[in-house]
Amino acid sequence: MNYFAAKKPMQQWATNLLIFLIFASLSPIFSQNVEHYTIKKINSKITIDGSLNEDVWSLAKPTKDFVVLGESQKAKTAAFAKILWDEDYLYVGFYCQDLNVWATYQNRDDPLYKEDVVEVYIDPDGDGKKYIEVEVNPLNTIFDLWLTKPWAAGGQGMTDWTMAGLLTATSVDGTVADGSDQDTAWMCEMALPFSEMKFAAATKNFPPLENDKWRFNMYRFDRSFTSGKIGEATGWSQTQGGQHEPDRFGVVLFDGLIADSVQSNQINNSFDNFVLHQNYPNPFNQTTSIEFTVPVSCTANLKIYDIAGHEIETLFDDYKDAGEYRVKWTAHGLSSGVYFYRLNAGNFSETKKLILRK
Repeated sequence: MNYFAAKKPMQQWATNLLIFLIFASLSPIFSQNVEHYTIKKINSKITIDGSLNEDVWSLAKPTKDFVVLGESQKAKTAAFAKILWDEDYLYVGFYCQDLNVWATYQNRDDPLYKEDVVEVYIDPDGDGKKYIEVEVNPLNTIFDLWLTKPWAAGGQGMTDWTMAGLLTATSVDGTVADGSDQDTAWMCEMALPFSEMKFAAATKNFPPLENDKWRFNMYRFDRSFTSGKIGEATGWSQTQGGQHEPDRFGVVLFDGLIADSVQSNQINNSFDNFVLHQNYPNPFNQTTSIEFTVPVSCTANLKIYDIAGHEIETLFDDYKDAGEYRVKWTAHGLSSGVYFYRLNAGNFSETKKLILRK
């Protein structure tokens, strides 16, 4: 007798629900409420120098600001990332606001997670078992390993493994491990070779194919020891409190559309709403970038004002096609302090604050 056919409708519904819940619990890829990101493909190599200033990075949309792990409040110091890919590498760029950049470890596989660090976790097949971890601190020291499964599940971290061909670089707006001054931010670029990830997912494509999906997460530890206090642990896709939670990793989609170049600083041309992003870096020392989205073609202008409301500079005032744009502003001859930038586009107007710190 067919067991399922003999059940009554309510019993059948309950059985199907139970089967689904069991299956979902065994497959991290079904986790709900995780972050998603589409990775643009490029055909020009990125110079890994830690600056994030190359125009090609404007093709990558910034992630949302990282959130404090296991908590709902916003981070005290902002961090976000951008991701791109080509046939050889997965590129990840981090931007981290930091008033006291702190790192002392200089040897590969030192415990970088005890100081300021950014981290990438890669689980290509989303099975929640074998996944890769790469960390870089502000001194450009690397910690890399792979795990057989999460620590809480009895996994082992293979620190004797080295990701051959990994390229990293950092830049610091300030000083490192100097508590006598105040810093602004630090940045990190990574180029992670696909050839070194094959062992972690035998069923996946390396390099990925268009529309392939991976489980992926990024973290930032902001730790300042000059005050005797440990700072914040933040991440892109929220977890219950730790980094080693593969079922809470975000989902990245590899876009097969190759983006050759950036024309007129235009990043894309298909958006739903007007958006004015927070400038980065912020606070900034001399030069900062402002990104905004225009969903329809219209006349637009972007202006800088001082704290008294006096116009300082017009960055542009012209006709813009639909798309996302990035504009750089260099604060020539201005003193440290609070300034404002305002975007007027069609019927849209928004103002945000920026901080110049010399």
